[in-house]
Order: sequence, then C-alpha cells, then structure tokens
Amino acid sequence: MDAEKKILIGLAAICSHAVIASPLQQSFSVDAGVEYDTNPTMAATNARGAWVSTVTPEYAVRYVDGTDEWNASVSMDIERSSEQTLVINRNDPTLTLGWERAIPRGSVAVNAEYDQASTSSTETASSGAAGSTDTRNHYGFGGGLEYALTERMQADISIDYDFYSYETTSGLTSAYGDYSTRTAMATVEYLLTERNAVYASVGAVKYTPDTPGVDPTNNYTAVVGVRTELTPQIAVDSNVGVSHLDTDESPTNLTGSTSVTYTGERVESSLTYSRTSASSGAGGFSETDNVSASVDYALDDKTTVGAEASYSQTVEDEPTSTSSLRLHADREVFEELTATAAYEYRQQEDATSEATGSTWMLSLSYDMPDL
Repeated sequence: MDAEKKILIGLAAICSHAVIASPLQQSFSVDAGVEYDTNPTMAATNARGAWVSTVTPEYAVRYVDGTDEWNASVSMDIERSSEQTLVINRNDPTLTLGWERAIPRGSVAVNAEYDQASTSSTETASSGAAGSTDTRNHYGFGGGLEYALTERMQADISIDYDFYSYETTSGLTSAYGDYSTRTAMATVEYLLTERNAVYASVGAVKYTPDTPGVDPTNNYTAVVGVRTELTPQIAVDSNVGVSHLDTDESPTNLTGSTSVTYTGERVESSLTYSRTSASSGAGGFSETDNVSASVDYALDDKTTVGAEASYSQTVEDEPTSTSSLRLHADREVFEELTATAAYEYRQQEDATSEATGSTWMLSLSYDMPDL
C-alpha cells in the first residue's frame, strides 16, 4: 500500500509540474448584461429610450517558447436593441495578435489588431462629435523596442500604422471620412531613486485622409515628466510639453497630463487631467481637455462600490463638451462569476444645444483564466 501511495503521489507531482510548465495557456470569459438608455442618440429634444442586451464572449491563448511569447485573442460584442431606429443590432468583432522576444537588456515586440465598433462611442470619445450608428473599422499594426541603456536608464521606441474606415447600415456614404495614421514615439526614462524617475518623450503622428487632393497633416509632440511615489499609497505622474500641427491656422500649444493615484487597504482612487490631440473621422486632429476621477471602496472581500466622473471639452472657438457620472456596485457571486449593477448620467453640450441621458445597467461576468 505504501508503494502504491508513493507511485500515485509521484504521478500527481509529475502531472501538476507538467500543467505549470505547459507552454500553452488558454482563457475564456463572457460578459452578459441588459441596460435601459433614456437617450441613446443624445438628442437635444424629443429624447426616446431603448433597451439593449449585450453578450461578449472572449477567448485568449498564450504560447511561450524559450525567449519567444505569442499571444492571440478573439472576442465578439453582440448587441440587440428594442428600438432599431435608435440603436441598431450589432455584431462587433475584435481580433489581436502579438509576438514578443526577450533580448539581452530588453525586448522587441510586434502586434496586429482588427476591431469594429459603433461611431456613437468611438467618435464621441475622440472628438466630442455627436456620433451616429455608423460602423468604424480599425486595422492596426505596430512594433516596439524596450532597451536598458544603463542600470538606471531605459529607452522605449514604438512605430504604429492604423487605418480607419466607415460604413453605414443603409449603404449610404458615412458622415465620417476614411483615413490612416502613422505614429512614431520615443521615450527615455532615468531612475533617480527606487521611487522617483524622470522621463522625456518625443513623437510624431501623420494623418492621411483617404480623399484625393487633400494633403496629410503632421502632429509633433515633446514632453518631459516625472514619476514619483510620495508615500507607499500615493503615486504621482506628471508631464508637460508642446504640441504642434503643421497647418497655417494651428499654432504650437501646451500639452501634458497629471495623475494622482491612491491605493489603500480598502480604497483605490485616482484623479487625472490631460490635454491630448487625437485623430478622428470628423477630419484631422481634435485637441481636448480631459478631467476624470474615480474611487472604489471594498465593503468586504466580495463586494465593491464605486464612482467615476469625467469631463471632456474640445479646445476651439466653439467648444463641445461631454461629461458623465457613473455609480456601480460589484458582487462576487462565486470565484469565477461577478455581478454588477450600475447607473450612468451623461451630458453633451455644444454652442447651440444641450442633451442629457441616463443608463441603468445590470450585468454578469464569467471568467475562466485557465482552461
């Protein structure tokens, strides 16, 4: 009997080691929910509501072979609406592929991505535009290098190419124009102490509209910043610099960001301000001021409540602003299943109109990190 026990224990140890050492790792997750939006189109007058149900399954795989690591994931955002004139049914896929190799003193990586989404979310986020039910298709490809120049200094270099195209469900021409961007970014960081670092970044983005006779636009940025841990709970990351568009009517402007995060035993919170310049299908670059804040409080080991607030305003003569406040409560039903209840209030305002909307949400998230 003792010999049999030893054999069984030995086999169990071998099997467990094989699982741990397996080069292939797989995961699966699915989010499902229902929400009621009082004004999905953000109409200034005669607002109407709609019920929307969503299911988003995702499968991811990771393969490690020596110094090489391969990653791939695929997901599908499935949405069904009670009112097609306000929110159309959607099937939006996302596919990502990536490869990374560890090299002496650093790593190199290459990645590719395809995703599809409604312009009612993507264009509003980037330009403050009203958005629509059009579909934005995004194809991206890029690569990067991380290299330790010295024990205290590290350099990061990345190059990305992205193409965006737009289509409507009716076959008509979209209100947004197709375009591509080429982005190059270089950052050097120097570690002053274990808790303090300074860095400098330079970057260039070339915006090329898919319109004959329209010249590309280049946006150049340069910033210097500092990262510091004031205490074990409080961290600050702040940078400031300049942004320049090579057009006659666009002078050089200030750019930068500041974020403060706090991580306590039960509380996690953050406060962030940034001025960014982002491309969009509305045409060229749109510069925006963004402020966001969040706080999460753990009532116990399985229950968390929190709030997020954000405000964004375009930097122009007649600015457009969007703001939101979201309240949520998360409860771990069991180890792999989490339930979430949330409420969000939104406001959008431009020179001539103002629109508001509210959304009530209930969702379940199931996560299997190891298949």
